[in-house]
Amino acid sequence: MTLLGLHQKFLRYCEVERQLAQQTIVGYRSDFVQFVESLRDHGRFGLARQDALTTFSVEAVREHQYDMVARGWSRATCRRRIIQLNRFGKWLVKRGHLKANPLDDVEIPRREKTLPKVLPWSVAEQVVIGESRVRNRAILAVLVYTGLRRGEVVRLNVSSLQREGDIALRVRGKGNKERVVGLPGQAVEAINAYLATRPSAKPEEPMFLVSGGRRITARVITKAVARAGRRLKTHLHPHLFRHTYATRLHELGVDLLVIQGLLGHESVATTEIYTRVSAARQRQAIQALESGKRT
Repeated sequence: MTLLGLHQKFLRYCEVERQLAQQTIVGYRSDFVQFVESLRDHGRFGLARQDALTTFSVEAVREHQYDMVARGWSRATCRRRIIQLNRFGKWLVKRGHLKANPLDDVEIPRREKTLPKVLPWSVAEQVVIGESRVRNRAILAVLVYTGLRRGEVVRLNVSSLQREGDIALRVRGKGNKERVVGLPGQAVEAINAYLATRPSAKPEEPMFLVSGGRRITARVITKAVARAGRRLKTHLHPHLFRHTYATRLHELGVDLLVIQGLLGHESVATTEIYTRVSAARQRQAIQALESGKRT
């Protein structure tokens, strides 16, 4: 089987057995295309060699690393692409296509220790309050008041809204894992206003629709967020609200393990970065007091 054919099988494994999100699968495919282009650039990949698994070698991966650096890709992008090739290599070994993973001898770039950007909470609330379109206001309210990932918002159904007891959303996150995220009144009000425009909506239908009754896409969410950014004259992206939500909870004294559960993080170490964000904001506040200048 060709290298491309094996990677197609790997993607199928990720989709069916690991149940990764479709957006993740698209990213895996796109990153592998970049690797194949690097193989072609270095004369390692052509019509006569497509069936040669030997093209997937430590030398080829290192050349790909050098190419990415030369083209100015960020460390985060380089790291992600090498990690994904490493996963593919491990799968090839596990399925008996290779005796050893070529990436065992490749050093994976270290993660950059940068703090996530966050919005002042008052600005985050204005994102929702100032939106005139009912559907978009509901989408923005979910992003701001639940910290859901963009893909998680896409996958919401009408039945995801849990009305018994505390009103909450039942969310299907990474790895198809479910969690329950409580909804504050502002989000409930925005969602109810939107669903009131669809009185005959069935539980199994998508929560958010585009014209024609189809499920909303990640691209539509990004556009709605960008529209809000233009209104507020600031650059916004969907994941920014997740960072802001987590930081706000920490500043309000919510236990780190509770925040971990709400965000759907597998490890509390991932959540701990928001404690450093809060500490950084405290330092900014003290510096503002000292200088008398606004932060």
